[in-house]
Amino acid sequence: RSYTIDQLCSTTLENLRDVIGYDMGDILIYNPENNLLSSYARIGYPHMEDQRKRNTVDEWKRGIARAAIIGKEPLFFVKGEKKEGTGDELSYYNYASELAAEYNLQEIYAIPLRTKGEPHGALLILTRHGRVFSEEDRSLLGGISEGIAGGIAKIKVEEELRVKASAVEISINSVLMADTEGKLTYVNPAFLKMWGYDREKEVLGRFCTEFWKQMDETGAEDILIAVQEKGDWDGELIGVRKDSSEFKLRLSASLIIGKKGPLQFVAAAVAE
Repeated sequence: RSYTIDQLCSTTLENLRDVIGYDMGDILIYNPENNLLSSYARIGYPHMEDQRKRNTVDEWKRGIARAAIIGKEPLFFVKGEKKEGTGDELSYYNYASELAAEYNLQEIYAIPLRTKGEPHGALLILTRHGRVFSEEDRSLLGGISEGIAGGIAKIKVEEELRVKASAVEISINSVLMADTEGKLTYVNPAFLKMWGYDREKEVLGRFCTEFWKQMDETGAEDILIAVQEKGDWDGELIGVRKDSSEFKLRLSASLIIGKKGPLQFVAAAVAE
């Protein structure tokens, strides 16, 4: 399904509680641009009137999540169980102890969310006194964390592509894409306006060489050959509009390479 990150986190926490029956949970997302953790979903926590206390509790949770992210391994806290170690190894322990005391917790499980080495955040699952995690629970939480991380990574890519696509759509410069045969697969509104067309279907599937010609005797199709051989091309052309009128333009084209070879070429045109 196509989720926002908020929807993915909220739905996962709700479904996971139905299966495991935990008491409280959070999914905190890491933003590498400002090095901050933000809660994108939480479930099961009692309402707390004191804002300062809420801020303190949130900082405890972020401290536990950071420790899991930095350590790149799940952290497991059991009330009354002493941890050995110093420094960074126990950076989360005091936070977990305070959180356990605040909510009468028995266990806290913090799992980093990572894909291909990239940190996306952490999953926190908390149970109150009298409830313990089984090995099956821990295994399921590990698998779920991988699914959450993969989902977040996918959504981030989709959002980035949507932003780039929107930027291309509203660009004042003409943008076109064509397959390796030179047939148009995409044009933005600025292209249609520059060439005098009303709808995409009038141009898609046609050879891009129908829309321009070289200023010298070189054939327009030579541009495609140059792009495929060198990876890019930049130069001046004569554009040919729908009504056959002509205009000067500058075209910059580049080849998009996939794992199995050339995929398409993309070009931007500016009228001169």
